[in-house]
Amino acid sequence: MNKSKVYEQDGKLFRYNYDDAVVEYVYKATEEDKAEEAEWLEKHGCSLHHIDSDGYAVITSIGLRRDNWDHEELRREYIAQWIADLDEELRALTADFERYELPILMKSEEGQLNSYYYTFGSDPGFPYRNGWVVVKASSREEADRKFRSRFPDRPGHEGTMNYSFCYTKERWNQMDPEHTWTGWKLYEVIE
Repeated sequence: MNKSKVYEQDGKLFRYNYDDAVVEYVYKATEEDKAEEAEWLEKHGCSLHHIDSDGYAVITSIGLRRDNWDHEELRREYIAQWIADLDEELRALTADFERYELPILMKSEEGQLNSYYYTFGSDPGFPYRNGWVVVKASSREEADRKFRSRFPDRPGHEGTMNYSFCYTKERWNQMDPEHTWTGWKLYEVIE
């Protein structure tokens, strides 16, 4: 792939992907990341972090015309706004984590398993259609591992889990799908 040199702004790393006309927000992979990548590749046959030959992994990307990338002032302004957006998103995710996930993690430290609800829509590529599975785990990360072990990523979509949405038990109970999602059902429980 044809990519620019890594560009640093406000402590974050970016580069331009000329083939796809996008700015990539990247990070330099650590030795631990590389070891996880190798282990994941061996176990699942696909990439986890998508570390490139230069040792960078893409966090996210956003479209930008090449002439705007090549114009230093426009590039700095564009990236500054994107950084502000990323920082705002991080604040919102942190607040959600502290409100919804952290209490669950605190409970799981007491030895309880949490329930995570993975839903499937009508896409025929899903393992099931119009329903859900429950995964019992001490954390969302563990639940994702259990889910992926039972339902690997679709070929050609490695790195994207094969479900529609995942909900904590608290959020699930608020939505009450057993009584409101007509025709949907529980397919299995993964312990």
